Amino acid sequence: MSESASQLAYLRDPRLSAHAIDAVPVWLWSADGAQILWANAVGAAIFEAPGSAALAERRLDPEDPAAVQIARIAGTLPLDGPPRLERLRGFGAELGRTLTCGCSRISLPDNRIAVLVVAAEAAGPALPLDERVRRLVA
Repeated sequence: MSESASQLAYLRDPRLSAHAIDAVPVWLWSADGAQILWANAVGAAIFEAPGSAALAERRLDPEDPAAVQIARIAGTLPLDGPPRLERLRGFGAELGRTLTCGCSRISLPDNRIAVLVVAAEAAGPALPLDERVRRLVA
């Protein structure tokens, strides 16, 4: 399956499609923190990617601060449990601040385990709705 097709497949999941054009950042991370599997437009922009497919092609260094935080959180969340609020550094908050996010460890249809991170507050660039939609379908 191509990366573009994979990105569209993620939108079949209501846990992700509900956030596809949100103005707050949302990411779906691999449980080891090595890859962002999917992100909405604002989430991709925070990691300086034009869209989710471009972001999903990247692999993060295991020592990357964001990857370390996600791997740590993944080990403490119950599988398919309710979201838990976490404060994350380097996720689009102003320098020296943390971003409050709802984090949950979820099982995907292909049996992989991932961490869904949904910001509880605005962060990153303020993209207008038409730009968020354009980046989603690009």
